[in-house]
Amino acid sequence: MIYIQHTASGIRAELEPFDGGVAYGEVGSGWRPIESAPFNTPVEIKAGSMTFLARLMPDASMSDLETSCDQWQAEIEGEHPPCWSGGACWSSNENEDPSLQPTAWRVPGTPSVNNELVDALGKIIAHFDRDISSRSAPGHSHRIPGVWDADISNGAKGGTACEWCAEWAGFRALLTRVKGDGHG
Repeated sequence: MIYIQHTASGIRAELEPFDGGVAYGEVGSGWRPIESAPFNTPVEIKAGSMTFLARLMPDASMSDLETSCDQWQAEIEGEHPPCWSGGACWSSNENEDPSLQPTAWRVPGTPSVNNELVDALGKIIAHFDRDISSRSAPGHSHRIPGVWDADISNGAKGGTACEWCAEWAGFRALLTRVKGDGHG
């Protein structure tokens, strides 16, 4: 997952392991045990060889014992296994056969959303870097890359690290790390 955080000192971006919450664009496959799926939330599920969007609805069906039970329902009619009568997963479908049960779920867009973000960040960095020979941040042209020039116009900042240039270098390093991990 690429985490981008705005702080008092600027923008921080880094890769962190997934913490179990639902987050869009997680790096990697993102498949989780079906037992951990959220209710009332469209997610991508695996049922047999199919992958499609569905949501787990609480108490949406009746079991064979005439008690209410949770039910998987496809988000798009026709994009589900044929044994899901009416787009729903049943313990006993219209042919009195069990529906193919989901085995795993993940957040929709995983990992393609992340790949799009990585590609977009790469294009932004490449666009600005082609016009900057010093590899400073966009709009900056320090004599020493990443360090404020020690002249009268920069005052007390002269000779100190430029925070925006450090952030830009961080984005560049993040992009290299992500693409190096095979996620871009």
